[in-house]
Amino acid sequence: EARAHEVWPTAIKLFDYWKLLTKHSKAKWSEDRFWVLLPHLKNFGAGNCAAAIAGIAHDPNTRVQRNGKTERYDDFATCFGSAGRVERYAKRRPKDWTLPEQFEEEGKPRASR
Repeated sequence: EARAHEVWPTAIKLFDYWKLLTKHSKAKWSEDRFWVLLPHLKNFGAGNCAAAIAGIAHDPNTRVQRNGKTERYDDFATCFGSAGRVERYAKRRPKDWTLPEQFEEEGKPRASR
């Protein structure tokens, strides 16, 4: 059912964009990740989802562990865990960020600050 969905190709592009920006090159696309993304892709559009990805890659939540290493919370599920998170991370994108052409949609506004 997920693979037959009309936004499946866009979802894969967003996942590949997330992998690129967060440097999670070994992460694998799955139907589970599709279902996590789908409601936000429908509500916010691909442009705003791309803005959220840029934001979580640019300014993720972090925590210094007892061993001194810093853990970054920039996984795909964190970014798309709720509508509030999508909005929060979209606002964290770099000031000079521009929407990649592959995510521009007719009739939908560009991601805004």
